[in-house]
Amino acid sequence: MNGYRGYGEGDQDREYREMVEIDVQRQQDQTQQQQQQRPQLPPQPPQLQDQQFYQQDLASPYGPPEPQQYTPYSPYQAHDDFQQQGQGRSITEQSRQTPMRPSPAHIEDYAPAPAPEWPLSPAGGSPQPGQHYFNETPGDSRSATPSLRSGQATPGHRHPNSSVDWRPSSLMNQSHLSLAALLPGSTARNSSKDFSVDENAIQQVHKRDDSDIWKGWKRWVFKLVPVLTFANTGLYMAYLALRVACVIWAQNAAEEVYAAAWVFIAVEIAVAIPSLMHNTWTMWSMKKRQRPKLRLTGNDVPTVDAFITCCGEDDDLVMDTVRAACDLDYPRDRFRVVILDDGKSAGLEAQCAKLALTYPNLYYMARVKIPGQPHHFKAGNLNYGLDQVHLLPGGAGQFMAALDADMIPERDWLRAVLPHLLVDPKMALACPPQLFYNTPRSDPLAQSLDFFVHVIEPIKDALGVAWCTGSGYVARREALDQIGNFPLGSLAEDVATSTLMLGKGWKTAYVHEPLQFGTVPEDYGSHLKQRTRWAIGTVDTSFKLNFLSVG
Repeated sequence: MNGYRGYGEGDQDREYREMVEIDVQRQQDQTQQQQQQRPQLPPQPPQLQDQQFYQQDLASPYGPPEPQQYTPYSPYQAHDDFQQQGQGRSITEQSRQTPMRPSPAHIEDYAPAPAPEWPLSPAGGSPQPGQHYFNETPGDSRSATPSLRSGQATPGHRHPNSSVDWRPSSLMNQSHLSLAALLPGSTARNSSKDFSVDENAIQQVHKRDDSDIWKGWKRWVFKLVPVLTFANTGLYMAYLALRVACVIWAQNAAEEVYAAAWVFIAVEIAVAIPSLMHNTWTMWSMKKRQRPKLRLTGNDVPTVDAFITCCGEDDDLVMDTVRAACDLDYPRDRFRVVILDDGKSAGLEAQCAKLALTYPNLYYMARVKIPGQPHHFKAGNLNYGLDQVHLLPGGAGQFMAALDADMIPERDWLRAVLPHLLVDPKMALACPPQLFYNTPRSDPLAQSLDFFVHVIEPIKDALGVAWCTGSGYVARREALDQIGNFPLGSLAEDVATSTLMLGKGWKTAYVHEPLQFGTVPEDYGSHLKQRTRWAIGTVDTSFKLNFLSVG
């Protein structure tokens, strides 16, 4: 008996087995003939036979990294056992030894991938300078928002993770690797709205955030601001009436018309009317402000990208701000300092490269300005930085912050501003006042902006319509993405940004603490240029946003 017992092996079964054996023998003969006729191909290079080489290309759209002799300290590099999302494998020592090839400057085609998380702890020692500052970074000067007038979210055909076109036709599309975490419906943890802070991590230092500014008798004088403002308005009207009466009296005495005097009076009235209307409206709407002084404690804090924008300022002035930003009281593996140099200063780049050896979270970037294409000044520079940080190790931070080139922050800057965004998930932006350390003692040109930063802005904050002050602010990335990043086409990108955020249902806050100190123009020409830019930018923004429209 054999193995077929129970099934009854007959003639049919025996014939079937013989036919199968014949077919198998025939197939083996054909295979041997094909192998004899096949031409011998030259041996392939070892790296082309290495499957890990292709896996590295799939794991990173920018090609495998440069081989290094040691692993330097970098707070944004994941551990060796860090499991990459969407790839299903971990980086091992064997994969590090895979033969490398130079990375291309531009990748023209790659598929969308989930957003990488920021590493929770540093990994290694000090970095190579080339890893932490970038000069002549490729890419055009466009960004997500084509103009201020739109005020819309990122267009669909240029939106990261868009199903219409995910190819990197712009820098905004290249940012989809980590911007995906900021979009609605995302499951990645890179979003600030998913970051939860322990209830004991935020401490209330004082019930008033302006306790360091209004002390003693100054606090009581501040309470008289509404009365003093109306008194000042009445005195100005009396002065103006007296001046008109004096001109009329002089004309009657000389029996001639002083046309020039009337021209100056008309110009003065035209300038005074908007200011008087604004001050009167502000004082009438003044209400009690309730904003405590908060501090974020511990090391379990959100990630922040701190941008320092500069364009032709003195290198030493910029480096003072850079050093202060690098020395913040904040976990070094939870924030970056990114210099966005529109002036492409070789000296500034060299100093940043040297400082990056001590502070591995320092980056230098300079965008390429394409001739004949609008660059959109500071807004374009900030949008370039927002796009580029997605390409850095760990992706973009959960929040972004910005400093002017001359604004030196206090060490607790981030710990003082961030809590106001963390306690309220609808808070899009929080900003401190701009204070100055080189204001003349008499301040004849009112460069200190005391009335604006100490009176007007706190009132706006109490009304829920605080403006972005342009430096020292911290913004939520989701809110920025919803308005298409910083709006272009305006010299007052700070006012336009906060206004568009308010229009989208977000909130803004004014943190009345002395957290940054900068410089005022030292000559009258520079002062006039600065104030002209502010005035034109604000008026232009108001018209583009239809502030004068009804309904």
